[in-house]
Amino acid sequence: ETLPLPSSSELYLARGYALFRSGRLRDALVELDRVPIGDSGRAEADRLRAQIQRELLAVAADRRSPNEVP
Repeated sequence: ETLPLPSSSELYLARGYALFRSGRLRDALVELDRVPIGDSGRAEADRLRAQIQRELLAVAADRRSPNEVP
C-alpha cells in the first residue's frame, strides 16, 4: 500500500515552519502566502504568519535607536 502524498498546502506549511525555525522569517512569510484562501491549512498558515510578524516587529523595535520616537 502506498502512503498518501502531502498536499501542496501541507508542503508550503512545512517549508514555512522550517524557514521560521532557521530564522529566515521573510522567506517563511513568502511560503505561507502560497497557501490558498479557503484551504484547510490556511488557518494554521495565518497563525504562523501572525507569530512571524510579531517577531519581526520585536526585532524592528529592538533596532530602533533610543532617541527615536515611535
